[in-house]
Amino acid sequence: MELTFDFCLKELEKIEEILEKDYSNKSQLLNKKIGIFNIFKNLVSNLKILDKLNKENCNTQSFATLSRMIIDNYAGFYLLSAHSDINERQLRYYLYLMDSLKSRINSISDFSKSLKNNKLVKSFKSPNDIILHDKNTITTIIQKIKLEKLDSLVSLKVIENRNWKYISGNSKKERYSWEELYNIAKIPKHFSKMIQNHYSTYAHGLGMTILYSERNETLIKSTFLLFALIQLNLAKIIIDEFNVDILKINLDNSFVAQMEFHWDNWK
Repeated sequence: MELTFDFCLKELEKIEEILEKDYSNKSQLLNKKIGIFNIFKNLVSNLKILDKLNKENCNTQSFATLSRMIIDNYAGFYLLSAHSDINERQLRYYLYLMDSLKSRINSISDFSKSLKNNKLVKSFKSPNDIILHDKNTITTIIQKIKLEKLDSLVSLKVIENRNWKYISGNSKKERYSWEELYNIAKIPKHFSKMIQNHYSTYAHGLGMTILYSERNETLIKSTFLLFALIQLNLAKIIIDEFNVDILKINLDNSFVAQMEFHWDNWK
């Protein structure tokens, strides 16, 4: 069967459906499997939205911006679930979760402060319960990192900065760039450079948005091919992570064959 975006998405939905009952739980995100599944689930959802937007003839800016977001999420997903060894992936997941919690704390706190003297807002109660919950969760995660001896893998600075994109080994750089993360996630360098330099011009509302006042069909077609291949990688990662029985969920044989082939042969 020909490798297409729609074909791959249907196969991903089979995997999502079989895991949904056991792992779709937003209240237990300290469990890495639950967190990884929820990232996977969001990726599948966003791929569906992209497909729907395209069928509604959305403009190129909307398409490229959503595509860039999905690719960034995929690159993060790969780093947390397929890069390096199991201990490093667990540490990165904890750092990733703490980074998210810290961002929410800062956002809520800053927004609350900005409204104190705003006469247009009669009352605003800072959601202290959320802030307290997030701070306590960060404390718990740090304790788990120490208990599981994952703090020995990196410097204290990496943990303090919640730097889940840290570079392993001896490097003067503190963290991977997005383009480097694309390469780690098996996206070929020529695609990675285009994503970083071209798609971002749409996402940030730069001049490219007026150069293409009509749909850029070439970009859209090449992006769907890219996502077909990315979906093969997503399937491979999630099947390995959760020991999914591919016979039980009736994955298409052609999809499985291409998934295995392209894992090591995507150039």
